Amino acid sequence: MIKRRSRSITAGIGFVLPVLLGTILCVIPTHAISVTLQKAFTPVVIGPGGTTQLIFTVTNADGAMSRSDLGVVDTLPAGLRVAPAPLIGGTCVNAAAATIASSGGTTISIFNLQVSAGASSCTVSVRVTNAPGQYNPDCSQQPANFTNSASNVSVTNLTNVISPSCLVVDRIFANGFE
Repeated sequence: MIKRRSRSITAGIGFVLPVLLGTILCVIPTHAISVTLQKAFTPVVIGPGGTTQLIFTVTNADGAMSRSDLGVVDTLPAGLRVAPAPLIGGTCVNAAAATIASSGGTTISIFNLQVSAGASSCTVSVRVTNAPGQYNPDCSQQPANFTNSASNVSVTNLTNVISPSCLVVDRIFANGFE
């Protein structure tokens, strides 16, 4: 049981103010979410059945502490799939170990990702391809089946600052001109 000792003092004209004796004030920092997430395709144009890297970039703010509790679940648009050889990697310390992306799947999951303290960034990359029979010759209208945006992603302990990223899947690249 904790007991607090207090007494009152009179302030001004008859106002009684309680005074806590022996009280220690502690400031306990809350975890301000200072880590951000962005993503993009590299390259942005592939042929049918070709592959591109979907790169997630995690950025920690200046003065922020290191983190190892970051998470992302990315549900790919209907026109995209995880490639037959996902080649999971990146520059984050545990990028491959923290990432689950099954060949032919439509979800990329990242759990307990680590990012260094202070102003730093790192990446996680997963190879993706088009779904069979799905093509997209143009991104000017941001077609939903090929545009990966903030609404495709749920995050844990990250701020989602993703801009829409569209992938062109053009038949002209089918003959090895990729």
